[in-house]
Amino acid sequence: MENIKLYFITYNVGTSVPEQELFELLSLPDESKHEKNNHLPDFYVMSFQEVKAQPQNLLLDAIFEDPWTNACREVLEKRDYVKLKSIRLQGLIMSVFALRKHLLNVREIESEYTRTGLSGIWGNKGAVSVRLSIYGCSLCFVNSHLSAHDNHLKDRVEDYNSIVKDHEFHVPEHTEIFYHE
Repeated sequence: MENIKLYFITYNVGTSVPEQELFELLSLPDESKHEKNNHLPDFYVMSFQEVKAQPQNLLLDAIFEDPWTNACREVLEKRDYVKLKSIRLQGLIMSVFALRKHLLNVREIESEYTRTGLSGIWGNKGAVSVRLSIYGCSLCFVNSHLSAHDNHLKDRVEDYNSIVKDHEFHVPEHTEIFYHE
């Protein structure tokens, strides 16, 4: 297996939308300025929290890409990246992109989610995850958005335990978050 470079982004967007191309967020050179970078990551794992999600738009949100994933995809596809998987739980989103040259070596892609808001009924808090195998190495990425502030520490610990317990994958030997390399 060759060395693989992964680039992780976690960003609480606070219901904002991208107002410009995301070169800086993705640590990419701006091609319009003729900047070059030969050391691009092999994979991007992007986690966004508090992406605007309104109850009346649930159907549209399920069909169309959110503005953050869309903006990242528009920049990355010009550099030969392909979106492998995206999962959304209300305002919580995770998307994984890979350079096209790695596609034949990516296997067993799955996603999972756990709602923890309003005792597990509402998805404003919780976690989403994506697991996959790259060149035979199994990886699991988790994006969570839990209750804030010191007085909610007990809730966060309970939610964490619930997420770890409830995320079940279907790949033998890698059925739980911590069963990955």
